[in-house]
Amino acid sequence: SHWLKGHMFTVWTDNNPLTHILTKPHLDACEQRWVAKLASYAFDIKYIPGSKNLVADALSREPFIKSTVVRKLLQRPYSQLLNEALPVSVGSVQEAFRQSNAKDQHSSMSQLPNSTKFQSFTKDDVHAILETQ
Repeated sequence: SHWLKGHMFTVWTDNNPLTHILTKPHLDACEQRWVAKLASYAFDIKYIPGSKNLVADALSREPFIKSTVVRKLLQRPYSQLLNEALPVSVGSVQEAFRQSNAKDQHSSMSQLPNSTKFQSFTKDDVHAILETQ
């Protein structure tokens, strides 16, 4: 909040009634508390339809992949990432996955039968695993 105090800024919202909260003649108790909290800031509230408010929509969602992956994707051109991925075989990815998780899963995997310890993952399995993290 100390970055905002003393500086004029604009709040973009897809909540059209919110744009009138500072000029509304009669406020309920909840609205009064919000206006009191916001009184020390100098800002404008402007309406933007939700379908056009893509940046806020992306920022308000829970990240679905780890930040290191995001940083790598943002730092390198997409074509370079594709060129790096082309020579990688499915087997080597699965082996790297097994090795990286071997330490974490050693105790739980020791209770599994030998036939289920190291199995191949399909593309759908990998997508399901990534979606749950």
